[in-house]
Amino acid sequence: MVSLFPSLGQTFALQAGPPGQPGAQPKNVLGGHLIGRSAGFAAGYVTGAVGAPAVTAVNSLDVFRAGAGALAVLLSMSVQRLCKLKHPRPRP
Repeated sequence: MVSLFPSLGQTFALQAGPPGQPGAQPKNVLGGHLIGRSAGFAAGYVTGAVGAPAVTAVNSLDVFRAGAGALAVLLSMSVQRLCKLKHPRPRP
């Protein structure tokens, strides 16, 4: 399974900013990434998207991958909220 880590650049930018921000605390950064990655893997296995061909190979997004993405976001947000991890707020 290919693993993507698209938020790594944003994490570096967050860490370079003011250290007093709640989202910049190590507990929130590490916990959020761990939960998000775990939710992504779990959603991929539950929906069967793990065995599906790569999107770039078939040039289309099947329902399993779309469902896995939606489920991963739902799981990640729910578990982070239960763990009381703060997500950084977007800058205006």
